[in-house]
Amino acid sequence: MRPVNLRAARRHQAQLRLPPRRATRRSAPALMAATLALLTLATPWLLPAAEMFASRAQATLGLVVEEVRIDGARRLDEAAIRTALAIEPGTAMLGLDLDAARNRLEDLAWVDHAVIRRLLTGTLEIHLTEHQALALWLAPDGVALLSENGETVPVAQHEVPRDLPLVTGAGAAAAAEEVAQILVLADRLDLSLDRLERLGERRWRLVLDSQQRVELPAEDVDRALRRLERFLAKEELLERAVAVVDLRLDDRIVVSPLPLLRQEAQG
Repeated sequence: MRPVNLRAARRHQAQLRLPPRRATRRSAPALMAATLALLTLATPWLLPAAEMFASRAQATLGLVVEEVRIDGARRLDEAAIRTALAIEPGTAMLGLDLDAARNRLEDLAWVDHAVIRRLLTGTLEIHLTEHQALALWLAPDGVALLSENGETVPVAQHEVPRDLPLVTGAGAAAAAEEVAQILVLADRLDLSLDRLERLGERRWRLVLDSQQRVELPAEDVDRALRRLERFLAKEELLERAVAVVDLRLDDRIVVSPLPLLRQEAQG
């Protein structure tokens, strides 16, 4: 029986277990190339499937816009609001720029303030605060509502509100701030105002229900209104037979009486 060389046997076993180093180095690039080729071929099918899965998952979790609710719009058309909002159903909730959307809404006429809220139900909630309607303006091209900031909204004849003061004459919208001042004073003095007339796009005339007139100057309307308030506090002028109170002169208030025939008819 031949003796066994243990060292030689162990070396032989070790050589059988270890793969050749050259073979490993050559097979790694081939494996990577095959993997890249497989991914390249599968990409056109994997991406749509992944996008569809992600879209369904976001919709289930309320992460996409499914509904847009608008509250507080009385003067504005809803289609104009949605156009300015520029957010369609299916848009990802987390990617929305709410500040930019709010700014677009607040750029609309009549919108004073806008609030946008994201709800977990996939609902986008829009709450609008509009400028208040100041008066009803009989404009040269039709009837319009006049806001406190000078914006106008045309209204149909059958939609005309009856509780608003009446303003006439071209250029009234550009002087909306003066309209507001005059209306505040008229309310404080309990004047029954029939209408407010804009004359020559320069100055105002107040016409009372009694058809008595108050003529205001073209400039410094606020000062003229304060003069009128002080004057009426001392003199119950409008309770007398007066046709016109003229405030256009700085140093005096000119009062014109009613014609004699009209006084007799009233007396």
